[in-house]
Amino acid sequence: MTSKNLEDISKEILNYAKNQGFNIFYSKELSTEYDLAEAIWDQGSEWKEFFNIAKDEDIKTIIANIQVFRKDDAFKIDDENNPLLDQALTQSKILDLEELSKLDGKVGSYTFSWIKNGVRYSLSEITEWYKDYKSVMSSIESEITRQQPMGILADYYGGKESQTQEIPEVLKKKSEEELANEMAEFMRKESPTPDTRDFYVLRRMFWAEKGIERFSLNPKVELIRDRIDMKAQKILEEEQTKEEKEKIPKLLEQCIQWCNKNNIKKATQGDIGAFLVDNETSLSRDGQRKLWQKVNVMLKSK
Repeated sequence: MTSKNLEDISKEILNYAKNQGFNIFYSKELSTEYDLAEAIWDQGSEWKEFFNIAKDEDIKTIIANIQVFRKDDAFKIDDENNPLLDQALTQSKILDLEELSKLDGKVGSYTFSWIKNGVRYSLSEITEWYKDYKSVMSSIESEITRQQPMGILADYYGGKESQTQEIPEVLKKKSEEELANEMAEFMRKESPTPDTRDFYVLRRMFWAEKGIERFSLNPKVELIRDRIDMKAQKILEEEQTKEEKEKIPKLLEQCIQWCNKNNIKKATQGDIGAFLVDNETSLSRDGQRKLWQKVNVMLKSK
């Protein structure tokens, strides 16, 4: 992979993923807000296997995050009068502005990922020059945050009037119930049995597709979104509870047979997880816990 630049590699990977039938969700950034567990692919040139595994896991959507360097992003790096930039460059001693400006428009990093059961599985690569650039920009942003905390608070509570006053059209044209049902349908396609962390990640994807992320400073929009999120979550929980209530009696019988076959006298929750994998089925965490409790009651009575 190292013989090609990242633009060529990312295009090749993206085309392969599309040809394999995956939906591609283009993400500006990868959220760490909900503390997903991370699993990073380390097989280098064997990246096609990454997508083969995703297909075996019934993943429908791949999240693509391709970072293209723009010299005017966030800060004008060629601005010689930028004291924060000068300070960061002096401290880092790793970034050459003249050389960096020649890389305008180049891909600095890519990450392709998919999410299942609270784990983000990622295939990624980053160039050394982009890593250095991000380090310097992080230093600058930290310094601005330190120097201008009140300015940021002012923007949140009273500034950026157009950002805090505007309500996006999609929230005006559709009712909360309609959007909650759309969100639920979106999540059904992406994750048949989403747990809490899956739900939070998928709702961000849903709202990003609706173009709502840029309104995140608007408290009115946040309130509406929260209500819709709760309604969608309730829809999914009620559906999941009903579906699992119907599945558990048969799974209970099969799990007892599986425990007897494996000489298990008292099942652990890990045993239940192994049974579900062997049976090629899935349950929510609450469903797994109920099955675990019922299995042990049955095993104890024998």
